[in-house]
Amino acid sequence: MPAAYFVLPVGDSFAFGIGVNAPFGLKLVYDDDWIGRFQGLHNEIKTLNFNPSLAWRINDRISIGAGIDYQRLDAELTNDVNYSAVIAQGVQQLVLAGQLPPATGNAVIAANAQQSGRARVRGDDDAWGFNVGALFELSDNTRIGFSFRSTVDYTVEGTIDFAAPAGRDPVSSAIIAAASAPGAPLSSGPVKVDLELPDTATLSLQHRFNEKFAVLADVAWTEWSSIPELRIERDSGTPVSVTPEQWHDTWRYALGGTYALNERITLRAGVAFDETPVPDETRTPRLPDTDRTWLAIGARWQPSPALLMDFGYAHLFSDTVPLDQDAGNAAASALVNGDQHSDIDIVSAQIVYRF
Repeated sequence: MPAAYFVLPVGDSFAFGIGVNAPFGLKLVYDDDWIGRFQGLHNEIKTLNFNPSLAWRINDRISIGAGIDYQRLDAELTNDVNYSAVIAQGVQQLVLAGQLPPATGNAVIAANAQQSGRARVRGDDDAWGFNVGALFELSDNTRIGFSFRSTVDYTVEGTIDFAAPAGRDPVSSAIIAAASAPGAPLSSGPVKVDLELPDTATLSLQHRFNEKFAVLADVAWTEWSSIPELRIERDSGTPVSVTPEQWHDTWRYALGGTYALNERITLRAGVAFDETPVPDETRTPRLPDTDRTWLAIGARWQPSPALLMDFGYAHLFSDTVPLDQDAGNAAASALVNGDQHSDIDIVSAQIVYRF
């Protein structure tokens, strides 16, 4: 994920800056034939944040800053649809209504085993937020920083498209056609999702013991409780799907150090513990998140006074956690029951040029 930042001093006390980054995102792709395909296949959410800001150095010890965030969000979620279950439900209703003999109904269900289609939800929106920060230099060797980024409230509008299979007989074809008709549960059309991305706040500390060695620490809080559910609705207000999330607020704790090997090379290392907002009971295949422990190393190389290059590597260890989800309907969505585990490697590089 790329990011870019520009800072321009304005006199001795002010500076203007602009940042472009991706504060939130998700991409998770499963094999087409996996058991949870009726709950999630391709899951992608992208945000792009434009952040102009101003900073003011009040005196030798205190600096403050503030900025405006303009964010763009694009989302695409896909899953298979179990049309065999749709046909079986339709047959059951016809049999109960006396419109279809039970023997014929059983034959229709048997003939339409393993019938599946595809649902795709796409949408986008833009919204505004803000961020503020302050830096307190307690001494020549110790400083504390605080930053806060506001929530961003989206109304993501887009479409849901269903790709239905052909029925294998007149009865199943009629049931699929009825389920796909305008206004029916599996009809394509416009949809929307209200999504409130969370507030975040971070408190950081740096203390330099000497010219070579410094210790850094931070504590970050994220208000993930702003996402109680994922509700996809039609324009009429009728829900297409409602996924309970019940996420909770999280904390992240980090500790690191830097060591100046010489005038050109600085070494870095650190650890962090990052809580997941996802409770065990609402963990879904779309976001099977867990607590993570970070181990990271890095280095800075300064080949000239104007040019800096940073390199980093992090490995994230995670717990093995349960995944027990049927999306409220095991017959239609299948039961995904088992354990989930992730190992993550992150490689990063940064170039800074001063002019």
